[in-house]
Amino acid sequence: MSQQTLQTGEIAYSLLLMAERAKEKGNVDLYNRLMEEALWGMDYVMKTRLGDGYRAQTWGTNLWTDGKVGTDDDAGRRELLVHNGALENFLLAGIEAYASMRIENDEALKGNLKKIAKEDFGYAMKRFNELGFAELIKKGGGHAAMASESQYHANISWAASMLYKLTGEQQYADEAVKAIRYTLQCQRTEPLKDKDKTCGFFYRDLAKKSIVHYTHQSRDYAYMEALAALCETQPRHAEYEQWIAALQDGKRTLYERYLMGEIDLNTYKAEKAACDELLLKTKNAYAAVLAQAKQKQDEQARQDSRKEASKAIFDADALTTELAEMLIDRVLVYPDKRIEIAYKIQDIFD
Repeated sequence: MSQQTLQTGEIAYSLLLMAERAKEKGNVDLYNRLMEEALWGMDYVMKTRLGDGYRAQTWGTNLWTDGKVGTDDDAGRRELLVHNGALENFLLAGIEAYASMRIENDEALKGNLKKIAKEDFGYAMKRFNELGFAELIKKGGGHAAMASESQYHANISWAASMLYKLTGEQQYADEAVKAIRYTLQCQRTEPLKDKDKTCGFFYRDLAKKSIVHYTHQSRDYAYMEALAALCETQPRHAEYEQWIAALQDGKRTLYERYLMGEIDLNTYKAEKAACDELLLKTKNAYAAVLAQAKQKQDEQARQDSRKEASKAIFDADALTTELAEMLIDRVLVYPDKRIEIAYKIQDIFD
């Protein structure tokens, strides 16, 4: 039997996502049960921290017995691996940040998760800056070493987006953008010369010789998750349209995998629904930001016009034609000789 801290954290994260969905649907009992189970996982994650980036990453127990007391197999084998892994700390920092945002009735726990999320991201960034991608093979084991460089950077981006969402600190937003740029350079955007014109998938690195695929820990979702987090947290960024395009390319790749028989119909439908939800969420967030920006722009234009008109009135000695055109929208004259003036700027004389 074995347990890895990173997988415990990822399961806890999945439970938190499910809890959020249960809450949205008003299923209180399911929400409470999912939160209870997720917090057991987060408790384990917190207890594995040993300081300076080091964690109890993996423990395993092998016990083969002949059913007799006193023979050589009684002791079994127990193993604990401790190391400082940047990839693990990046991912766990993002999970800790997300957990901090989801907890509602324990301020001490929320605060502690926020604190350790920032610390663990800092430990990870320090090690990554020192060793780069080579840090994966310098720590003595763990299945996370199978990660590709493109997925690694997507994981950094996602974690940074979670920290930015939690703290609002610009440094995390900048790291999220910086990391995804490498990942996007690894995406196949030009169609292959096959009958399906396949594109949108990711290569392992910039050499573009090996397509991303996994046999053990998966994390194929890391690319879409990182892009969606960027779109959600930084919809005003100049590179937003590029992120949306990459998400859409990823969705097309899903369909191509189905056509080539790599996934069955039910898997395709489930993953497509998740991808559609991500795209809808990001596009809605972008639309809301654009509407807000237009509202602010319109308000600023109104204020500027008001200032310009006020200055013109103050400087004028008499009502000139130019001033009248600036201020007056229309003049209505009624049969009873009433005159009504509609001004272009409301309340200009208040």
